[in-house]
Amino acid sequence: MTRLLVVDDNPQNLYLLQVLLVANGFEVELAANGAEALERAHRTPPDVIISDILMPVMDGFALCRACKQDERLKKVPFVFYTATYTDPKDEEFALSLGAERFVVKPVEPDKFLALIQETLANHAAGKLIAAREPAAEETEYYRQYNAALIRKLEEKVQQLEVKNRALELDIVERKAEAARQDQLVAELARVNAELERFAYIASHDLQEPLRMVTSFVQLLADRYRGQLDADADDFIEYAVEGAHRMRQLLVGLLEYSQANRVSRPLAPTDSDQALAQALRYLEPSIEESRAVITHDALPTVLADQAQLTQLFENLIGNALKFRGAAPPRIHIAAREVADLPLQDTEALPPGENQRPTFIFSVRDNGIGIEPEYHEYIFVVFRRLHSRAHYPGNGIGLAICKKIVERHGGRIWVESQLGQGSTFYFTLPAA
Repeated sequence: MTRLLVVDDNPQNLYLLQVLLVANGFEVELAANGAEALERAHRTPPDVIISDILMPVMDGFALCRACKQDERLKKVPFVFYTATYTDPKDEEFALSLGAERFVVKPVEPDKFLALIQETLANHAAGKLIAAREPAAEETEYYRQYNAALIRKLEEKVQQLEVKNRALELDIVERKAEAARQDQLVAELARVNAELERFAYIASHDLQEPLRMVTSFVQLLADRYRGQLDADADDFIEYAVEGAHRMRQLLVGLLEYSQANRVSRPLAPTDSDQALAQALRYLEPSIEESRAVITHDALPTVLADQAQLTQLFENLIGNALKFRGAAPPRIHIAAREVADLPLQDTEALPPGENQRPTFIFSVRDNGIGIEPEYHEYIFVVFRRLHSRAHYPGNGIGLAICKKIVERHGGRIWVESQLGQGSTFYFTLPAA
């Protein structure tokens, strides 16, 4: 069986060549550098040596020269197989050392095998390239060897310069992007501050005149209901409904503008008490919708009790408002992050799986929300679809987000259209 010695410092290259050559009937011996290959060749001369050039200890050029100076190895065909020395002068130098072939990677397996078979055939026919006398070309060898090393060094320097320029451009672009992001963050903070200021002024200044409009429209409704034609009665009802909706919007704006302005420090707060207070506020809506609301025993957290009550009120109020055909069923629960499975904590913000934290959930059987809307339902004034389908004003969930973030937590939703929703939020343990 034909025996091949394959030399390469890359284990993956050695493995791939071994698999290819053994599958085609060759016996293969491997070496990781020129010195190791020379030792193996001295012990048992191979039929062909296939060697990379750039290797530690002894490179391919030195190995080829040593083989061609050795009486037992000088007639063994030598094939260079390289991806680094690809200059025509490198090939010329390699062949001057007595190599049979100079093959530049990558090469298709079939073509590579054909080159090896052709090399073996040339060897059998006595067509070897004769190596020059080593004594006569010692100086010339080192001159060409050094020239090859310098070419490779220059090539590497050029590659490094290209990579360095690309890196410099990348750094400049990243710095510019970071500056743009800082500007956007500052602009967003300014816009949010202006929005909160506008919301406060608008809601505060409009409530009094709106109260007058609501009162007079209600007086008209009470005094003339049934005395005018049907259209007039409907118009009055529309006016009452619109004024009531406007008042709800202004109250929401005021709450939104104040969500981050509360100066009370966070304190140990009984979540059960905050929930009970929210349910008292929602009692008329609960009775009207025939809702069934259940909850587990809830923990004591570090919170503002009034804001925690408002958080429960908004989330449960949403579940009552966006209900399906069946009576609403709502369940509130909480678990400590430390008790959650590892895979459930990987999505939490940094640090939230390391400090005592509770995850609350408010689950309902309502109409649900399509996944593509999950990312912006907490943005103020962003309503989904038509008012008939999602009859909200786009403020309640934005207030929830501001409250949760003021407590150092976050809020998110899991929902599918027609399958209800589960809102989650995190709060620090007391």
